[in-house]
Amino acid sequence: MLHDVEHVQAYLDPKHACNQGSIVALGGNELLLAYNEERGREHADSGQSCVIRSTDGGRTWDPASRVVVWPYDDAGGNWDCALGRLSDGSLLLHTRVCAHLAPTALRDGADQVLGGPPPGRPERLKRQTGYAILRSTNGGRDWSAPLAVNTAPMAEAGLGPYVAGGSGAGHVIELADGGLLMPLHGILGREWPTRGGETIRCAVLRSDDRGHNWEYWATVAYDPSRAWPD
Repeated sequence: MLHDVEHVQAYLDPKHACNQGSIVALGGNELLLAYNEERGREHADSGQSCVIRSTDGGRTWDPASRVVVWPYDDAGGNWDCALGRLSDGSLLLHTRVCAHLAPTALRDGADQVLGGPPPGRPERLKRQTGYAILRSTNGGRDWSAPLAVNTAPMAEAGLGPYVAGGSGAGHVIELADGGLLMPLHGILGREWPTRGGETIRCAVLRSDDRGHNWEYWATVAYDPSRAWPD
């Protein structure tokens, strides 16, 4: 049981919802927190991945240290980022990728929902378009361009919340032999509303070249009986 818990505000932006944090220790008292910053005040899963730094073990966080790892634009964004730190000090951040399309083709403000009641979601035309990883070799101050991650046979793209990824998906971890494991959850089919009874599975991807290429390695858990709710 936890005792004497202290809550510290790491970052606040009244104009943007911030959510789904992932944190790593950099050494000494330095911590790095990755989080998703939305386009506006609603949690819409179409924002951008950011990091912010603490140099006193998490008691204070410097807003001037904030870095936008992968900015959103009018056509796309990224969300559900997770950090991992390797033995050589390099950082890996993996994240979902999404398209962000305005529903201007639908006349008279037609309802945007799929499989649910009105008023629906105004971002219905947004969909996950892939999965990606970015690398930093200087403690999260600068980041590489995103590199596509092969999640097959799990779907890396599709409509709905359960293609490959995860809210605050697990850290990439390094094995004794130098291999890397990336934990994800998701489904095999691309279209969640028509998945035909498929349930979510937890799985890990493996990389043997320091995170440049990935392959499906093992299923962690899968419940074909649907005893567990979605």
